[in-house]
Amino acid sequence: MPDETLKEALSDIRAKLLAGDFYQNEEHIRFSLVARVLKALGWDIWNPKEVSTEYVAVPNEDKGKVDIGLLINNRHQVFIEIKPIGYWSTYHKLLTETETQLENYLRKFSAPFGLITDGRIWRFYLTYTPASSLGEKLFQEFDFIAVIDESDLFFILSKEAIEDGSTRKLAEERLKATERSRQIRQLIPDAENFVKKYPTNSPVQALQKLVREKFGYDVTIEEAVEAINAGIPKDQPPISPPIQTRTISSNQENKDEQTKEKPLKKDGGYIGKNFTEFTLFGESYIINRQYELLVKVAEIIFNKHPNDFEKVFRIRGHRDNITYFSYNGRDLEAPKRIGNSRFWIRTKFTGDGTVGLAKRILSEFGYRQEDLIVQTK
Repeated sequence: MPDETLKEALSDIRAKLLAGDFYQNEEHIRFSLVARVLKALGWDIWNPKEVSTEYVAVPNEDKGKVDIGLLINNRHQVFIEIKPIGYWSTYHKLLTETETQLENYLRKFSAPFGLITDGRIWRFYLTYTPASSLGEKLFQEFDFIAVIDESDLFFILSKEAIEDGSTRKLAEERLKATERSRQIRQLIPDAENFVKKYPTNSPVQALQKLVREKFGYDVTIEEAVEAINAGIPKDQPPISPPIQTRTISSNQENKDEQTKEKPLKKDGGYIGKNFTEFTLFGESYIINRQYELLVKVAEIIFNKHPNDFEKVFRIRGHRDNITYFSYNGRDLEAPKRIGNSRFWIRTKFTGDGTVGLAKRILSEFGYRQEDLIVQTK
C-alpha cells in the first residue's frame, strides 16, 4: 500500500469506526488505527527510538509501561494511553483513573504532552501547566467519527509541530482562553448582585467592570454576552448586547455617524513607502517589511481571540471576493503563517491595501481602526 495522506487515513478510519466491527481490542487500535495516524503525521513508526510501544520511560526504575511513547532525539515528547473503544463513554470514573495513571508517567518522566484515546475519542493534554489535575490540562478533543479538518490534527500531533514548538504554543493559547472563560463565568453571580444593587448597569457592563477589577484585563461585549447566555436555561430568552449611550456634542455625533456609515474607510499615502514601525493598543512594534505589519496585527488579534479567530474568513476582497485567509498557505498569494497558529494570511498588497486589511481585521473583532498607527519613511 503506497503512503497515504492524513486526509485519506482519517476518512478510511472514520468509515471503519462507523461500521463498528473492525477495531475489536487495544492491539487493533494501537497498530491499525493509532500507528496509521502517526505515520501519516510524519512519525517513523518503524523506528522504536522514535515510536516505542510498551514504552518503559526509565529502564530498571519503573515497572509501569506507557502504551506508546513518542520521542525526538531521545527526549520524551508524547505519552499515549490506549483503551478499547467506548471504554469510558459510560463510566466517567474510568477516564479519571486513566488520566491519573497517565499523569503519573508524565510528571515523573517529563513528557510535555499526553494523549488518551480509545480510537474514536482523542484527548490531548499539556503537562506543564499549574492546573491541579490532568483533566484540567485538556486542550483539545477529537471525535474521529465526526468529520474533522486534518490540519487541526496536524498542528497538534505531527512530528513537525511537536518539534518546532507549534503544539506547545497552541496548547498554551487554548488553555489560557479556557482559563479566561472560567474566570469570566466565575464572576457572573457577582455581576447579577451588582446589577441588583446598581440597576442602572446592565449585566454585561457589571461583568466587564468586575473582571477588570479582579483579573486586570478587559472583556469585550461579545465575550460577556456569550458567557452570560451560556448559563441561561434553554427555555429562557438570551440577553442582547447593551445599547451604548453617552453624552456627545453634535459635532462628535456627526463624526460618529460618518464612521458608522463607512467603517472600512480606505487609507491613502502608503504606496511606495517603507514601513518602519506601528503602534497598536499602546504597544509599539519595529518592522522591516510591509508584510510584517499584517502578520503581526493578525497574530496580536489571534492571541486575544483564539477561539473565534475564524471570523477572519468573513474578510474578503470587495470587488473580486478573493480570500485573504486560509488554513492552507497554498491557497493564497504570498502566504505567511500567523504566529504558530494554523491560520495563513495573504500578504500581496500595496501599502494602502496592507494598512486597509490590517484595519479591517481590527474592525471584525470590534476594535477601533484608529487604534493602529503606522510609521513610514
